[in-house]
Amino acid sequence: MNLIATALASEGYQLLKAASGAEALKIVAAHDQPLDLVLTDAMMPGMSGPELARTLVATRPDLPVIVMSGHTHLLAGLDAVSPAISTLQKPFTAKELRGRVRDALKRPRQ
Repeated sequence: MNLIATALASEGYQLLKAASGAEALKIVAAHDQPLDLVLTDAMMPGMSGPELARTLVATRPDLPVIVMSGHTHLLAGLDAVSPAISTLQKPFTAKELRGRVRDALKRPRQ
């Protein structure tokens, strides 16, 4: 995760880090500023990334969520749940990550 954080911070993105899906939900609920994007791994303690993505878009349908994984079966069909959810297959380069984040942020919100 440090490489991902470094790649995004080097582009000027401000990051809020969570160690689990439950912690991410608490951060999202408590954050008083608008959030632009959630980037999550598919495999996390307690709650999967796909479960986190579904939970977030159920309450915040305009919040872009990128779920990344090295296991394609964990990502299958996830982007069909909502246009706000996209997937990123591991391994990826820092350039690919930054491009996917830029694309998600450019997507029109409903």
